[in-house]
Amino acid sequence: MKITINKNQITKKFLNPVSRLVDRCIIKVQPDNISTLVHNEDNTIMLYGNLDIDTNLKDKEEIKLNIPDTKKLLRIFNCINEENITLTVDSNSINYKSDDLSFKYFLLDDNILKSTAMNIDKINNFNFTNSFELTPNKLNEILKGSTFTTDSNKIYFFAKDDKMYGELTDKTISNIDSVTYLIADEYDGEEIKKIIPIDLEIFRMFSGLKMGTITVKINIDPPILMFTINNKDITLKYIISSLVK
Repeated sequence: MKITINKNQITKKFLNPVSRLVDRCIIKVQPDNISTLVHNEDNTIMLYGNLDIDTNLKDKEEIKLNIPDTKKLLRIFNCINEENITLTVDSNSINYKSDDLSFKYFLLDDNILKSTAMNIDKINNFNFTNSFELTPNKLNEILKGSTFTTDSNKIYFFAKDDKMYGELTDKTISNIDSVTYLIADEYDGEEIKKIIPIDLEIFRMFSGLKMGTITVKINIDPPILMFTINNKDITLKYIISSLVK
């Protein structure tokens, strides 16, 4: 079966963020979109990615790609010089051929990778009671501050005077350096009385994506955060549970 895709769309907007979270994944290819739902090894970060793209498949056709190494696939796609590329997908490989480059990328068998029990409908049905906007400037400030708080890999969200703050520290360690940033001048929703600690690694994943402002939604009980990037043809939803302390 043949699919035709835009190289820049699939590499920069889809494979790049997915490869930062997981090595292996299942990618679903449909006539007008490519999507995946994955989580990292310790199941603390989940990512739903959907790229609206014309794949040249016929109506109701679908291909499931069991990707063994997302970074390797990204690297070989970046070697292609054409903007619009045609791939041939058979039972166990992705194949490309042009005048100056050809490759065969082998896929995993269906019984090796298992789909996550979660789906996008369940994610969208979480009771997110609060939200705020995380701008690229604020993201960069937080990442700069993390070079100061090198003994910690946590950020603690808390609300004060109807504003949202983030403290880089580790409240389980005594005498540790910390820095606090005003993240948002306002937030929507009910009053937030809890301090919500999460792994700072999620912010490092955003670094370099260059996809604009991120919408952060909060489910208070249990504390779950969803970071959503909507940028024209790409939707990325990162779901992360709060740390215990």
